[in-house]
Amino acid sequence: MVAAVLEAGSEKAAAHRLGLSHSTVKHHLANARSKVGAETTAQLVWILAPRLPEPEGETPEESHGGQSLAQPAAADHPHRMKLDPDPEAVRMASMAAERLREALGANLAAVYLHGSAVLGGFDAVVSDLDLLVLCEDPLSDAEVDAVAITVASLELPAKGLEMSVLTRSEAVTLDPVRPRFQMHAAVDDRGVVRRVDGRRGGHDRDLVLHLAVCHDSGQALVGPAPGETLAAPPDAIVAQATVDEIGWARDAGDPVYLVLTAARADTFASSRRLVSKVEAGEAYRAVPVVCAALARHRGGDTAVDPADARGYADEVEARLRANRSVVEAGPDL
Repeated sequence: MVAAVLEAGSEKAAAHRLGLSHSTVKHHLANARSKVGAETTAQLVWILAPRLPEPEGETPEESHGGQSLAQPAAADHPHRMKLDPDPEAVRMASMAAERLREALGANLAAVYLHGSAVLGGFDAVVSDLDLLVLCEDPLSDAEVDAVAITVASLELPAKGLEMSVLTRSEAVTLDPVRPRFQMHAAVDDRGVVRRVDGRRGGHDRDLVLHLAVCHDSGQALVGPAPGETLAAPPDAIVAQATVDEIGWARDAGDPVYLVLTAARADTFASSRRLVSKVEAGEAYRAVPVVCAALARHRGGDTAVDPADARGYADEVEARLRANRSVVEAGPDL
């Protein structure tokens, strides 16, 4: 039943395809969620993913008016990118990892570099540093303070730092709808530090993509390889997260970020590859607003019309949400 809903894209479509009533399909899914302890259908997909067939998605040529995308590189996992991490990013991240080791001591389990530094497109002038940190046990108040103090004095690229701290348990048993974390620490392009304490029930859907990139392409700076410590989100959950990210980018108000985020979601839907925003922009640069956003991202003077950016993002989001490979996050599909 879960495979049928994934294939059809919604409970109603699956009911029509199977010749059943919508209420019957809802009943079967509720029973399945109850048996495995899932609160939502997205969680059910996560738990059952190893036993479910991959949903059929659009071919790259079908995805965007016949425009072809690069095919996935040969790899152990369809998301994996075989790229060497940017050496400047590795240097700064390694220094950060050593400082985190001093701050957390024996509680530090692993530090992983992810984002554009490992996917390609990192540029110290326009990029930030993305780190995922695992700790053995929940952070104490003193450790939260120590991490915040540590990130304030790091050498960072122009756009600063984005860092999430999770326990080993939170990383392995990631809830795809309400991903738990210990804290987020960010440093913006002005050097201002922002921290979010997630120990008392906080959750962040961004972590789905962070975990997916780290699992497949992350660079271990401390601790074991990421494939040994991190859960691998199934394609349906990653696809949903890339589409959700378009909404967050729209709210952020940056047309360049919005366009390249939409292009990345489109790339994943077409090829099942998690790529950098720069690579996604290159794949769709025949689209004028994408070409303009890519040039602007690289420091050019090209203007990106906010209305064009919203129109492009709206079109991509609507098409991908209608695609049967995207699973909604709520309890009812």
